[in-house]
This record gives sequence, C-alpha cells and structure tokens, in this order.
Amino acid sequence: MALIVDSIDGQTFHIGDDIKITVYINQPDQVKLAIDLPKDLSVLTDVTFDKTD
Repeated sequence: MALIVDSIDGQTFHIGDDIKITVYINQPDQVKLAIDLPKDLSVLTDVTFDKTD
C-alpha cells in the first residue's frame, strides 16, 4: 500500500510513535525528506536493493 500526499515545506508526518518524516522543498522541482527514526532501524532505497542482486 502506498500513501501519496500533497505537502508543504516544513510539514511533518508521523509513523507510529518513533518515526518522523519532515518535507523540505528547496526548489519548485526538488523535495528533500528528513527522516528521524530509532537507531536500530535502517532505511533502504530501491538503489540499495538493486546493488545487492
């Protein structure tokens, strides 16, 4: 399941009690995400998965 949302600069999303995602829009076509999560969790991207094949 995917959640697609419109957001504004500085908006924060919470996933459970431990994960916080903040949106930063620095250009009209560029968005950055700051992800705060517990140290025992890791974030993997599709690029990370592709390199392990």
